[in-house]
Amino acid sequence: MRLSTPENLRRLQRKLYVKSKQEPGYRFYSLYDKVWRKDVLEHAWRLVRTNRGAAGIDGMTIEKAEERIDELLVELQEELRTKRYRPQAVRRVYIPKPDGRQRPLGIPVVRDRIVQAAAKLVLEPIMEARFEPFSYGYRPKRGAADAMERVRMVCHERRWAIEVDVEAYFDSVEHRRLMKTLALKIADGAMLALIRSWLQAGVVEPDGRKVTPPRGVPQGGVISPLLSNVFLHMLDRYWRIKGMPKKAGRWDAQLIRYCDDVLVITSGPPEPVVRVLEERLRRMGLVLNRNKTNVVDLQEKPAHFLGFEIRRLQNRRDGGIWLRIAPSRKAEERIRTKIRAIVNHRRPVTLPAMVREVNPVVRGWVNYYRRSNASRSFRRIKEYSEFKVRKVMQRRRRYRSFEWHHVGHSEIYDELGLYADYAVR
Repeated sequence: MRLSTPENLRRLQRKLYVKSKQEPGYRFYSLYDKVWRKDVLEHAWRLVRTNRGAAGIDGMTIEKAEERIDELLVELQEELRTKRYRPQAVRRVYIPKPDGRQRPLGIPVVRDRIVQAAAKLVLEPIMEARFEPFSYGYRPKRGAADAMERVRMVCHERRWAIEVDVEAYFDSVEHRRLMKTLALKIADGAMLALIRSWLQAGVVEPDGRKVTPPRGVPQGGVISPLLSNVFLHMLDRYWRIKGMPKKAGRWDAQLIRYCDDVLVITSGPPEPVVRVLEERLRRMGLVLNRNKTNVVDLQEKPAHFLGFEIRRLQNRRDGGIWLRIAPSRKAEERIRTKIRAIVNHRRPVTLPAMVREVNPVVRGWVNYYRRSNASRSFRRIKEYSEFKVRKVMQRRRRYRSFEWHHVGHSEIYDELGLYADYAVR
């Protein structure tokens, strides 16, 4: 559910955005007092409540916080006003990745999430005014579909794709460089100190150990995506100003970034582009993972970006080139795994309850890929989800192997209500 921003807060954000846009060199001197404004904290709480999330190290859940939210907001406002606010360490959890590795996430306590959301409401319009148009991740009114539309535009005349992998990006951000970058737009020492306190709050590992990493931005914090975009804006700005040698009067190597996921499209040769990227990242204190940075000839095999496959194909009728952007095989396998885990006859759950549980998962996946050449993928996922429902019917109704296919579509889609909107738009 998307929350509407209160009008008075929207006016504040509009003023900050316009000032930052019209005066690129202006540094904001009075921001901290806006973080503890009552209306800002109240809307920050609504955002945190909507996003839900697990409890931090104090064990306080969203439900428990809601029971005393008025008192909690008053406490936070007073602590911020008197500069007595101190964040708690974040709780580290590890999420399995498709390649077998684990992704570390940091879960702040609810009170810190509220303050981070309030700071983001104030800082985001200032930074948004400076961000480059080819950055799409975790930005208002931008998303993966817009990034892929940009890919579609630049790939028609360029055949080389560079899948850029920044090694352990979120763990490698240097705090000093990040704070220096923030100080280019923020002159309010109290606001900078607030951000620094989150970076230095420390992490509690699953075994109970508390560590304070000298660098890195914890994934999972409300403010982390904005800080990550601020840091990588150095790469975006360099690419816009310096860029690559022009070809036919325009920049040849086109960079598309979704947070730390980076794709560069060029007409070649790609190796000089890789060297430029590696050198620029090195100057930012980051490392280009050469083993996972792939150079792909789009006319020979597909490139992968944000769960999509990108491939230049030749039209058999007229010999022209057309671009196919579709869900990757790995993306299809991941959604199948989720469907299989939910719609399973071994679970002590009724079939209608399983359908109600699986529908939002499938709907979200379909909506993510809907603006692509996904018709074949959608057909496979529809057939698979229907197959799993029929399989549960077979086991629970004790159909013979040749009888369970006779269950009609109306029972599956009309009576049970299995998700069926797979139209490509």
